Amino acid sequence: MATLGDDLVLLSVWQGDGKISSANVLGIGLMGAELVLLAASGRVVIPNGRITVTDPTPTGDAEADAALASLASAQRPPRANSWCSRPRRGICDAYLARLEAAGLIRAERRTMLRFIPVTRWRITDPARVADARARLDAIATGTGQVDLAQAAFGGLAHAIGLSGRLYPGREGRGPRKRLEQVAKGDLTAAPDLSTAHHAVSSSVHAASHAAVSAAVHSATHAAVSAAHSAGSGGHGGGGGGHH
Repeated sequence: MATLGDDLVLLSVWQGDGKISSANVLGIGLMGAELVLLAASGRVVIPNGRITVTDPTPTGDAEADAALASLASAQRPPRANSWCSRPRRGICDAYLARLEAAGLIRAERRTMLRFIPVTRWRITDPARVADARARLDAIATGTGQVDLAQAAFGGLAHAIGLSGRLYPGREGRGPRKRLEQVAKGDLTAAPDLSTAHHAVSSSVHAASHAAVSAAVHSATHAAVSAAHSAGSGGHGGGGGGHH
C-alpha cells in the first residue's frame, strides 16, 4: 500500500501525449491513497464515516504525513467522503515532483499556440510502470476475491478513470467490469487475521487487525464515492488539469 499514490500517478501518465489521464479526479484518488495508507498504518480509524486520528506519529511518507497533520489539526473529525473530495492544494504537483526527483518521470515544458506554456511528462523508468501495470492487470483479469491492498488499488484506479483508458474496447469489457466490482467492494475478501499484522503494516500495535481492515475498507470506499461524485463514474477521460 505504500506505493499506492505513486502507482496511480505513474499509470495516469499517458505515454502517447504525455498528458495526465483523468487529472480532474486524480487528486481525489491521491487523497484516498493517503487515507488508505494512514488507515493501514494504524494512524487513523473511520468510525461512522468520520476520520479520527489515533496516532499522530509521522509515517515517513511526506505526502501522507501532510495529510495526517491536516487531520490532526482539524477542529472535528471530517467525514471521509468530504475529506477525499477536497484535494490538498498542489497534491498532484507534489507527487509528480517526487516521481521526477526519483528518476521515474521527466517533465518536458513546451510553449503551445498563443504562447501558452504546457508541461508534458515522459516515463523514464518503464520497468517501474510495467510493475504497477502488471499488479493492476492481475486484479483486473483475475478471478475470485481480492485482498485489501488489491481492493484499494483496483478500486481507486477504476474511480479515477484508469479502467477505461487501460482496458478499452470490447476486449477490455471484462477487466473494466471486474474493476467496477472491486470498486464497489463486492470482491473484497475477509481478512486473514492470523497474517493481517504482517500484510497490512508491521508498525500497527494499538489497533486491532479487524479495526485496521475496517478502516482501510472505509478509506477505499470513501475515495471511490468521492471520485464518482466528482463526475468520473469510473470512465474519466483525457488529461484535464495538467497541460
